[in-house]
Amino acid sequence: MRLIADERIILENPTQIIRAIGAIDNFFKIVGVTDIVNVSIHDLVDVAFLDIEQNETKKVMSGGALVGYMLIREYKTQWEYIEFLIVRDSLLMENDKIVHGLARYNSFGIASVGREDTKKNMLFAYLAVIHEMGHIYGLPAKDRLDQDLVKVLGNHCPNDCVMFPNNMCMNKIDIINNPFCNQCLSDLRKYFGK
Repeated sequence: MRLIADERIILENPTQIIRAIGAIDNFFKIVGVTDIVNVSIHDLVDVAFLDIEQNETKKVMSGGALVGYMLIREYKTQWEYIEFLIVRDSLLMENDKIVHGLARYNSFGIASVGREDTKKNMLFAYLAVIHEMGHIYGLPAKDRLDQDLVKVLGNHCPNDCVMFPNNMCMNKIDIINNPFCNQCLSDLRKYFGK
């Protein structure tokens, strides 16, 4: 896996890059696949042209344009790598919904790691990265997509799990050591052949 980062992060808060790598490494450790997959910093990219000023104090990025950007990168590398882009701002989607990350199965992920170096933001960024990593590697699994509750939750896990669509159940799980429910962890291990 290759990590790419909004170049403004290296100038404003480089520890966010280190934390994102730590979150990805922890994901691979939790799943038990550090022997077959790892992450490295690959590139700093200029994505400032995708900023949208929402108001005087809040900026977001065009989520649709970022997806297009990642699809072009994917095409140029001939799908050789899975890439994960970290950006500093939230993503504005076409339906005017603001999200903090998105992912494409077996392809790429994007997560907002924020601008602040507070404990709350560090936790938020960690959760965004871990959650999107789950989507990249197939969560929720295809055999669960027919379940009504999974559909209602927008293809997210209905259990107490980091794959639940919001942070409501985060006080019920061990975010660092065991963020996935048993079903999601089992599905991730199946993906990697473990």
